[in-house]
Amino acid sequence: MAAKRKASTKTDIDAQIAKLEAKIDKLSASLESKPTPKPAEKPAEIKQEAPKPEITIQTTPQQSTPSTEKSKKQQLEEYENDYLQRLEQERIEQAKAQQEMIQAEAKAKSQSNRGSLPKGFKQTEPEVQKSRGTLPKGF
Repeated sequence: MAAKRKASTKTDIDAQIAKLEAKIDKLSASLESKPTPKPAEKPAEIKQEAPKPEITIQTTPQQSTPSTEKSKKQQLEEYENDYLQRLEQERIEQAKAQQEMIQAEAKAKSQSNRGSLPKGFKQTEPEVQKSRGTLPKGF
């Protein structure tokens, strides 16, 4: 049952794509055949109209020709090259940021002399009183 639905939806989609492509062809033909008024001939008759938004519909062709495959391959290669360049640039920027952080920490450490001991002294941590596990008297 599910296979029948998929097949019918695929045929429906193919039919809709064919209809849309026919409409696009008709619109493009009407735009190409429509004469454009020359401004030198009749400037008084030209009316100022608001620009109409262009409608673009992207369709994926069912069968691609070798020329479009080649252009798709070229587009894919260009995209891959751009992607690799962006990755490399990000790595370089991260390495620079890490070096700057290391330099900033080293500079902060070298400037921080407060609380440091002379060379021969060892810093000892203060001893913490250990609890004996008993309660004080009178509790």
